[in-house]
Amino acid sequence: MTDPAPGVPRRPLPLVLPYFVYAKLIRLLPPALARRLPLGPYSLWIAREPLRFFHHVAFDQLVTPRTRYLRRAEIDRWLRDPRVDPASAYIVFRNGNSWKFGGRRVA
Repeated sequence: MTDPAPGVPRRPLPLVLPYFVYAKLIRLLPPALARRLPLGPYSLWIAREPLRFFHHVAFDQLVTPRTRYLRRAEIDRWLRDPRVDPASAYIVFRNGNSWKFGGRRVA
């Protein structure tokens, strides 16, 4: 297991519980309202998961030494590389907070 950064608890459960409750409560609201709340789309998605998954996600986020945020234009540029088969390239904006993208290498 990776050691967390200084000041990051080894067991982030106390940090996870308030958000776990928030996400579970958001699922009880009408979806149109829930999506307008802070972290709404992401909360609706993650609320389907058990507490163990929330704990995993929080720990993963807290121990990451550095995060690099990418603009869509940068991902588009990567996927236009001639080594990527254009018919296989895809970009999906997920949960209101992240990108999922990929493609196959040209044979």
